[in-house]
Amino acid sequence: MEPGSDGVQTRRPGLAWLGLLRPHLPTRERARLVAPDAGRRMRRRAAGDLALALVPLGAGAGAAWWLLGLPVLYFADVVGLYALLAALIVRALPDDLPAPGIGAANRVTLFRATLLLPICALALRTATPDDTARWWIVGVGTVAMLLDGVDGVVARRSRGPTPFGARFDMELDAFLLLGLSVLVWWSGQVGAWVMLIGATRYLFVAAGWLWPRLDTELPPSVRRKAICVVQGVVLLTCLGPIIPASVAAAAAATSLALLIWSFGVDLYWLRTAAAGATIVVLVAIAAGCGTAPAGDPPPMTITELTVRAEQGDDDALFELGWRHTAADGVGRDAISAYMWFVLAAEFVTTEERYQAERMQRVLDPDMFRHEIAEARRLARIWKAEHRAAAH
Repeated sequence: MEPGSDGVQTRRPGLAWLGLLRPHLPTRERARLVAPDAGRRMRRRAAGDLALALVPLGAGAGAAWWLLGLPVLYFADVVGLYALLAALIVRALPDDLPAPGIGAANRVTLFRATLLLPICALALRTATPDDTARWWIVGVGTVAMLLDGVDGVVARRSRGPTPFGARFDMELDAFLLLGLSVLVWWSGQVGAWVMLIGATRYLFVAAGWLWPRLDTELPPSVRRKAICVVQGVVLLTCLGPIIPASVAAAAAATSLALLIWSFGVDLYWLRTAAAGATIVVLVAIAAGCGTAPAGDPPPMTITELTVRAEQGDDDALFELGWRHTAADGVGRDAISAYMWFVLAAEFVTTEERYQAERMQRVLDPDMFRHEIAEARRLARIWKAEHRAAAH
């Protein structure tokens, strides 16, 4: 949605003198003085839209819960995200929005939010998404992205775009990219550096807090919108179960390079010393994520660590558990991680033994009972095969 004018002058009979005595006030400020209860009425009407959106939100979350076999706590994550969204909407809603409630175009954006929040709630879980979950994310995410252009069309055909609607649409897209980038990392397709795609927008906002001149409003840009769409398409593609990890990594790296270039163009337009410092930081982070310091030996692969563990290296047990937890060099697998931590807690004699016990407690809330039982069963089998004679 393109930003437009949302100023509407509201007057009551007998109170027109307020605007005459204080003509220097902006139209929006005069409207607040003339109709002090307009904001309260607007928020009451918006509450109806927000309450009605709970229906598609519940349907989407319920479908994901049933299809993916998620724990009941998943609903708490979805509701928590929606409560935060609703609070931000009510807080940012202008008093003179030229439509009842939040308006037709913003209702389309709100409906998109009810599709995206169940996806983003999956990023709060530490379990690796299986193929079913990944196909569900790709399908629902694609529908939501197709709806991204509908709200702008509705706004132009109704009462025109508004700055509130443009900001609502932009922030929702930014949050989706953050959630998708985390899910791509959880899937094991790409390393942790992929989260920079979702975090770059928030790094830019944080830089604006430190250097206020970066908070200057930028002019509308087709380039910015196109690259935002590219980021979403690439992240959804990376989540596709049929996409090889090498292809996903190459696509994500190209997408990140385009994103940093786009932010660089905007920072150059701002022409401040702070802008130059920020782009240097972003490029340095992008170039350094996932790489080892110069001179350090490359980390052992999962296969090498497994061989070391089978040969009696107890320290490799904890390292394997951590690798499967952090999706470092392997897809995130809570069952395998739990199994290695069980073995580490039994065989490791250093402080990592207690860390292994703590990591089991960390993983417990996000695993089903049968998953924990399976992890312990696999640990017993591995122990019988590789450590029965030594211990």
